[in-house]
Amino acid sequence: MIIGFGRKTNNMKEGIMLTRKITLRYPMGKYAICYTDTFRTFAIVLMKGGFFGIDKKEKILFEVYPFDNGPDPVEGGLFRIRQNDLIGFANIEGKIVIRPRFNAVLTFRNNLAPFCEGCTLKGDGEHKSWVGGKWGAIDKRGNVVIEPAYDLPTALKQIANH
Repeated sequence: MIIGFGRKTNNMKEGIMLTRKITLRYPMGKYAICYTDTFRTFAIVLMKGGFFGIDKKEKILFEVYPFDNGPDPVEGGLFRIRQNDLIGFANIEGKIVIRPRFNAVLTFRNNLAPFCEGCTLKGDGEHKSWVGGKWGAIDKRGNVVIEPAYDLPTALKQIANH
């Protein structure tokens, strides 16, 4: 449970993150928003430059992929992270399970995640989408199970039928 993160309330001067075993205290306003309700092994926080996974010593573990004005949602126990414009996955324990190596990859569905080789990100202002390239799918270990040979709609059908 997080109390007082993000803004000053009444006379509270620090954010307090409570867990069953440890109480962590941070100066109020240090993190604009904390997206993790219980700090077990890591927390996702909003800092200047994006969303980040931090450990209990506040060391940045990875950058969390942004999705719809927030951090990437957890799907199948995993969420997307990024490093040097490449995307990978971390688990809910804060461990990187698929190193960032994809220039485009969607969240998991049916235990597979669509990825693209050769895609580029194009935007029309606020919204962006991946265009071009060929789509395939990976499993939760990062193994390619559907070779990248399809447009996205066909790759999604392949995943649904897999």
